[in-house]
Amino acid sequence: MALQKSYTDNTGVIHANAYHNISDIVYSKRDNEVFANINIYHNKQARDDGYDPIIIAQYKTSIIGTVEDAVEAMDGGDGIRPYIYTRLKTLPEYDGAIDV
Repeated sequence: MALQKSYTDNTGVIHANAYHNISDIVYSKRDNEVFANINIYHNKQARDDGYDPIIIAQYKTSIIGTVEDAVEAMDGGDGIRPYIYTRLKTLPEYDGAIDV
């Protein structure tokens, strides 16, 4: 699972079919927050071919209830990744992102 969304890098290059893939997730039980690193590639083929990401973005979100509640509510217990992708799509910078 990943998201496809246009991305403009810091040099102004537009990556029209950028592939946004969660690489790491850390759950802070103390703060009830999830931290995710999102690798952004030129496109899915670049990721599949083993190229480095354009950038690694970081995302932080609070969990409503417990992490177990969030996982169960959002994706039927399949893991936390679908929950984070769903939360990402609520952000303005991910408006119009599609699941790939």
